[in-house]
Amino acid sequence: MPTDSLTFLILLMIAAACGWAVARFGVRSERRKKSAPLSADYLKGVHFLLEDNPDKAIEVFVAMMEVDNETVETHFALGSLFRRRGEVDRAIRIHQNLIARPNLAKSYRDQALYALAEDYLRAGLLDRAEGLFEKLANNSTRQAGATEKLVSIYELQNDWEKAIAARRKLSAQPENERIAAHYFCELAEEALERGDLTAARGQLKSAQAGGTWLHRGAMMRASMAIDAGDLKTARKLYTRIAEEDARFLLEIWGKLKHVLDNVRGDRNFERFLDRLVQRTPSIAPWLTQVALIHEQTELPLVRRGLAQWLDNDATLREALTSMGMLTAGQDIDEHTLERLCAGLGVLLSRRANYLCEACGYVSEQLYWQCPGCRRWDSIRPHLTSNPELFPSLAS
Repeated sequence: MPTDSLTFLILLMIAAACGWAVARFGVRSERRKKSAPLSADYLKGVHFLLEDNPDKAIEVFVAMMEVDNETVETHFALGSLFRRRGEVDRAIRIHQNLIARPNLAKSYRDQALYALAEDYLRAGLLDRAEGLFEKLANNSTRQAGATEKLVSIYELQNDWEKAIAARRKLSAQPENERIAAHYFCELAEEALERGDLTAARGQLKSAQAGGTWLHRGAMMRASMAIDAGDLKTARKLYTRIAEEDARFLLEIWGKLKHVLDNVRGDRNFERFLDRLVQRTPSIAPWLTQVALIHEQTELPLVRRGLAQWLDNDATLREALTSMGMLTAGQDIDEHTLERLCAGLGVLLSRRANYLCEACGYVSEQLYWQCPGCRRWDSIRPHLTSNPELFPSLAS
């Protein structure tokens, strides 16, 4: 049964439909002296209302109404209502009925085709929805909206070449070019799965067209450069990623350490981290946490960053103090540092995840398109301190 608010809306629509039907057909029936069939249908609809069966009532009153430019909006409203309630079959019938009317204005016909395509999309009939949206995208008053829907369908079908073409039809805005670059990265990943390195490089080159920069594309190119023995190119790409967004060090830590220490000598990775902290002191706690996850406790950065982390996170410090692992005002000596690093490393490994900055979706792996809100490039590495896990540090 519909909710109270939906029932109220339905009744308003029915009242409007009845008023129109009586006003319009009542005059005709008086002229033609054929009022009985209309009155019977009207009473039948009222009976369904009294029996608390608004769905049947809607069907009766809709059947009473001819479709023309005066009543078409009522049909659209009912079709939209049915779709929102999940009754897609009824929405499809209403919109198909509209399309079948030969005298319907072109703008209304385009609107009906668009609504029917949305019905098919809601029902999971992607091929039918795609066909209608393609027709509307080529020549209709709904070109922009239909093209956006096509992009969504192509993404669901992983048809990245069509998605690129459709995305670029929308506009030449940087956002569309950036998302198109993700499509090229998807094609590059498919090429890598086939073992076609040449095609993968070509797709990644296309992703950079117009100066578009993606951390994703850079990470793929850097990984391919390492495989090819080109550590200098990998170093250039990885260092730029870390400098632009240090959170991605959670992803590239090991590879960045490898290329830095092998291109310019041992301990260059350590010096690179120090430069990052000098430029942005606030990232020291984050770098410390990532170092603990990767068991790099020997870095001088860890001691400094751990102290700053504890200063910034009163909850963590209180929890560690309550367990006897710290005392108020205590400096972190070597023995305490060793215990904290071991325990916090375990804790952080359990709490390493990824967070969508647009909708808050949390995952255990990095997605370049959020499964929740479907936005591209909105998920970033994320670490949280969970007080419920603190007791594990003392064991």
